[in-house]
Amino acid sequence: MSAHAGLSASIGTSPLGAAASTRTPADRTGTLRIAALGERERVRGFAFAGVHLAAAEDADAARAAWRSLPGDVGLVILTRDAHAALAAELAASSPGEQRLWVVMPA
Repeated sequence: MSAHAGLSASIGTSPLGAAASTRTPADRTGTLRIAALGERERVRGFAFAGVHLAAAEDADAARAAWRSLPGDVGLVILTRDAHAALAAELAASSPGEQRLWVVMPA
């Protein structure tokens, strides 16, 4: 058995992993989720941490993905290209808006 196979097997049988996989949206009442928005190759790894993915390969797709994010997303991790595409929308957002965003380092 390879080291990676043993690692995934031990994670799969972890009581914490089992509990986390059986949670329903009702278990998260009042909590906000994290999303990663941008080019698929740059954001796909965040899925392993349970982050909502919004793949967007161009500026129009980034704007559409931003507008369609679920309402319970409170933090969005943006790639540099997605941030550039969303600059006007981000600048126009009101100071009291709940959704926070951060740009990934290069």
